[in-house]
Amino acid sequence: MEKKALLISSNRWNSAITEYMISTAHALQSRGWHVHILITQSPAVVNRCTREKLTFTSWGKISLASFRAYSQLIHAQDPCWIWAFGGPESWLLWRTPTKPRRHLTRFFGYEFTPTSFSGLQRHFFSSFHSVVFPCDTLRTACTWAPEERKHTVPLGLSTERFYPACTDSTWQKTPSLLIFGRLDPVKGHATFLVLFAQFLLRLREASLPLPILDIVGKPANTSREELEILAEGLGIAKQVRFHTQQVEDVALLLSRATLGVVCSLGSELICRVAQEFLLCGTPVLLSDAGALPEVLFPQAGGFYPLGKDQDILSILEAQYVVALQESAKPRQDRAGVASQRFSFESMGYQLEQVIGPKAE
Repeated sequence: MEKKALLISSNRWNSAITEYMISTAHALQSRGWHVHILITQSPAVVNRCTREKLTFTSWGKISLASFRAYSQLIHAQDPCWIWAFGGPESWLLWRTPTKPRRHLTRFFGYEFTPTSFSGLQRHFFSSFHSVVFPCDTLRTACTWAPEERKHTVPLGLSTERFYPACTDSTWQKTPSLLIFGRLDPVKGHATFLVLFAQFLLRLREASLPLPILDIVGKPANTSREELEILAEGLGIAKQVRFHTQQVEDVALLLSRATLGVVCSLGSELICRVAQEFLLCGTPVLLSDAGALPEVLFPQAGGFYPLGKDQDILSILEAQYVVALQESAKPRQDRAGVASQRFSFESMGYQLEQVIGPKAE
């Protein structure tokens, strides 16, 4: 039987959910699957799928009202694996006629609160052969799907795009900490700036090299000016650099940093940026928000408990000192381990384990 998958998402933003859908497509293609994507006519998602050179169909709206068109698409494509990514398209799958060797999967990648309608949830999720989570944190929290149908598959990324691009030991010669991603309160930039000011004082007392803090990302719900004013008020403006334009060579940026910092205050269930740092060979310091600690493996870096400033400073100093002394070899080794865990190929293999013999 030809391996054909249909991925359906009504998400209108180039969000973490969309990121997971895109990675699912690439991961399955790496395993020989023919993948077709059904999305809304959202410019953000359409442009992303176009850039990724994925085969897709876009509709003005995806909902139960689209069932006739959905049935026609299923008949034309005849996929053996159909995915829903958490929106109204889940109800389309719920009504999909059963067929031998056809597998229905619901992706679950966002925060939720325990619902009092567990009976309804159980009935709804019973229609899916499998429910895939990007982390164990979500898998454990979801109690209304049968345990045997729940699967954790971390996000996969391109090892052609994320790799140790820096080979001149910049991380030793001009030490830096790097926060990479959109400027948004939940990402914790302001909180970390306060910690960074205290961290510089500790380094001066210990006569250790002072790093630059690079903050790279486009403004979302926090402006660059807000953070610049904060850095100025803390007296550390000369040690902080901002870059809010598009970065062309992301691998070079990430692999030059002495330490990658993901200081999020919440969310972080798909953990893309932490994985990108590790694929580039850069050790990471992570908050314990969401599922971030799940990304770590031996020699990958460390994490800190939110709200415990003195603990954070001690952990940050220890990680910084180790990272500052690293040669290129440990970074190459770290990237190698990361590629075994977070590449498209690894994700594709893990996804195929979800459906077992149906993947053959």
